[in-house]
Amino acid sequence: MIVAHHGRPSRSPYFHRRFAGGQEATDDEGPGFYFTTDRAQARGHAGNDGCVITAQLNVPEWVPRKGKLPELAATALWASASQQARQNFLDNWGGDFTGAWDNIRKHDDGEIHECLQRFWYDLYTPSRSAEFLRAISLFYQGVEIKHPECTHYVIFDPDVIEVLQVLYAQNGATWERPE
Repeated sequence: MIVAHHGRPSRSPYFHRRFAGGQEATDDEGPGFYFTTDRAQARGHAGNDGCVITAQLNVPEWVPRKGKLPELAATALWASASQQARQNFLDNWGGDFTGAWDNIRKHDDGEIHECLQRFWYDLYTPSRSAEFLRAISLFYQGVEIKHPECTHYVIFDPDVIEVLQVLYAQNGATWERPE
């Protein structure tokens, strides 16, 4: 069982794919719902008027740290992308899907998460993060990133997030539970 914290500047305790991505999806880890084991870090993301959500992350399939992205996952990402995005992808990576797929596998250094980043950046970009998350959630529901001071989790599928507690900022100083 993994319990972690998510801080956000809004007071909404809900998770929906349409809210994952956008500007913040340009972070190194790509689109998704960001959680941390460090509650103080989550409070920093909440700002003066937001909330910190403590949740249990019930992730059945994490992105492995090493290995190759399964071709079925790559095909699903490809199939759910727009026609224009596919053409841009081919222009960047090769003349057809097979050639592009081979080029990506040569450059991903055995990191599935890095390969996913390439697909997201070239096929979806921040404006279509929800579609990317929907497609990749068929295979993986999140990625774990270990740091010396804490662990971060990027969750792709909001259905695996079980909210345990919500604390609301009050003028940036105190934290209260809702009545």
